[in-house]
Amino acid sequence: MALVSLPLSSWGACEKLTVSANANNAPISYEQDGKLTGIGFDLFNRLLSSIKIPIERTQPYPWRRTLKNSKNGDIDIIIGVRKTVDRMLYLDFIEPAFTSTAHTIFFRKDKKKRIKSKADLTHFNGGVTLGMVLDDKFSLFMKEHLQITHVATVEQNFLKLISGRIDYFIAPLLPTINTVQTRYPEQLKELTFLSEPISVTNEYIVISKQSQCNTIKTSLSQLLQKVKNNGTFDNWLGDSMANWKALDWYIHHQD
Repeated sequence: MALVSLPLSSWGACEKLTVSANANNAPISYEQDGKLTGIGFDLFNRLLSSIKIPIERTQPYPWRRTLKNSKNGDIDIIIGVRKTVDRMLYLDFIEPAFTSTAHTIFFRKDKKKRIKSKADLTHFNGGVTLGMVLDDKFSLFMKEHLQITHVATVEQNFLKLISGRIDYFIAPLLPTINTVQTRYPEQLKELTFLSEPISVTNEYIVISKQSQCNTIKTSLSQLLQKVKNNGTFDNWLGDSMANWKALDWYIHHQD
């Protein structure tokens, strides 16, 4: 299928796109063999396949450093960013949303009869990761009703769960399955989750307001909208997800 091209006039001083992402956001983006990879890069490369401009992928920086480097334009584009008021001060969010992330409740299988919905969480101690962005409705429920502790990574919360220090944790669905499957495959059988997400947040392609390539944001939005509307993007997404093992475990786990 022929895709619309970004008009040459929109590139201006943009000679190269420096692209980055969160190194802990599988399957969208993650670190593998010291490099950034993930379906987000595959989708982005397909999106710009008709554009003759070099795309340079950064090394897998810590997430805060990635965001900091985008403030001054050292990074042009970040793939898979959740919208916050602070980030909107230095990043332009390309509409429509690139993908979405479902957050759910993970717990041990021995609590499956006692944790059936978010209302049941009020009786237990839970965990989340620092800086997690959830929708407003669940964030308010969590603040008013839940006993929550914060840690730096999903892996820490998983280990606290297995050791009995917490009863559940809230985390993005597929990235969490990938983390446990990759690092603790023997413990994966002890883990279960609520099939109904407690929060779904959109993730965007963003471009730094200080980037020399910022002028392409309107054309990039039009290009993304086109492939979303005609179904091309969904086909790309299916192709990219086909070989991702965490998705297989998720599908087979469903009741």
